[in-house]
Amino acid sequence: MTDIRRTNLGLVIVSGVLLLATIPGLAVAYRLPTVVKQETVLLGYEQEGRFDYLIHLKPSYLFGPPPQPTPSDPLYPAKIVSTIDFNFRYKPVDQKTQVAKVDLVLENPEIWQKTLELVPATNISGDSSLTFSLNIDELQKIFEDIELQIEIGGNRNLTINCSVTAPQETFIQSLPIWLTDTLIEVGYDLKHAQDCGSGVLDYTVNLRENLITSATTMKPPPVPEVVVTATLKPGDVVLTQLIDSMDATFYYQFQSDWPVRNITTETSITATVEAPELWSKQFPLKYTESDGDFDLTFPVDLAGYLQFIDNVRTETSVTPASNVYNITLTADVHITAETAFGPIDKVFTQTLRGALRAGVLTWDEELTKTEPGSIKQTVLVPNPDKLLGLSVNEARIIFPVATGVFFILLLYLSSLIYMRRKPAEVPSIVREARRARKKYKGVISDVVELPAVRADEKVIPFASLDELATAADALLKPVLHLAEADKHTYCVIDGLIRYEYVSKLEPSDNVTDLRATVRKLIDE
Repeated sequence: MTDIRRTNLGLVIVSGVLLLATIPGLAVAYRLPTVVKQETVLLGYEQEGRFDYLIHLKPSYLFGPPPQPTPSDPLYPAKIVSTIDFNFRYKPVDQKTQVAKVDLVLENPEIWQKTLELVPATNISGDSSLTFSLNIDELQKIFEDIELQIEIGGNRNLTINCSVTAPQETFIQSLPIWLTDTLIEVGYDLKHAQDCGSGVLDYTVNLRENLITSATTMKPPPVPEVVVTATLKPGDVVLTQLIDSMDATFYYQFQSDWPVRNITTETSITATVEAPELWSKQFPLKYTESDGDFDLTFPVDLAGYLQFIDNVRTETSVTPASNVYNITLTADVHITAETAFGPIDKVFTQTLRGALRAGVLTWDEELTKTEPGSIKQTVLVPNPDKLLGLSVNEARIIFPVATGVFFILLLYLSSLIYMRRKPAEVPSIVREARRARKKYKGVISDVVELPAVRADEKVIPFASLDELATAADALLKPVLHLAEADKHTYCVIDGLIRYEYVSKLEPSDNVTDLRATVRKLIDE
């Protein structure tokens, strides 16, 4: 019996522990969502940009060829020059129709300025040339009239501006001329090139009859040949004092997992010159549109930016604490396209930064940038989280079932142990006998058998044991107690009178062997 009780107690403990273990799992299972949001990639793509550049150096003793003196501007005697005939030849990159014109600007710098039209706006296509003339006497007369009106004389400067308006860029070539009473000085730089095209100016000076020369015309001296100087590529050390110009190229490529329609790109390239934490200045370099991959070549005015830094440093007398200036090229590519999964509308940005320190310009070594992208769709999928190796749906089934099973098992085993350990139910007649024995100690006497009732004996029943005990006390007689299976009889015999109280078993007292129980209780 003891082993069985120990076994049952062990099962109760195990059931309780398992029940406590399943409750947190049940809470977690119902706290976790059965479905979660998940992004699914419908289309993947990649944008790639790459910078490349060449830095052209001035002639130098370090890289060669040795520097040559800058040619001086040609001079002509003003008194014997009648007219100057010009020819402007333009060679465009794009053979589409463009608009060309030539203006002449007369000025006394910072005092007055006047613009004359030499060639009105003219449509040109392909390689073209424009001719025009300057009458020196008429120009001198204009200067004299203006100076008389404002009563200010001084410098007489002329600038010829040849311009060609292209779809994406305007070509401008300028030639300065200086007039005095005795000399005419013409700039020597007669060639100019931009991305959209190149131009060459040529002229002939027509002379009056004079005692100096028998020639009737004069030509400008030959334009110095362009000297091929050294160039620096990415990775080379750049000494700023030797920089002449820089040509940069930006390459862009777009790749996609699926076909793409109506792809367009808008690209703007800017240069930013800055002194960190002090000032910054931005210069637009190039803007273009295309319908896919492209490469874009553009000039970078490094020498101009370096001069700009010197000018700001002189103007402000402030230098950055690190004594480092940054020159940054930024390419912004805005791409739009249509796909079967939706539109693409993104901006790809790549930068190339150069740090200027102590006369050395150092560019970033990383010239290539890739940027992945995708079109995604959010869908609901079953929660992939696991709880003790179970999916959320499985946990929501198994944990409630396990909790219920262990709870019922715990109740069953607990009730079983309780029933086995519950003390035997004491009948009401026995409880009454115990109370009477304590209350009327020395008055009640237990007997095995009561004397038989005689024929002439009178029996007087009492309603309670207390009444009977009171009568016995008055008669100075003991109370005789006979315990039987279904009743307890108390009586007091006084001669031929028997006073009696009978306590019978109540219907609720369900005892199988009441006699044995009563006897045991009496013995106790």
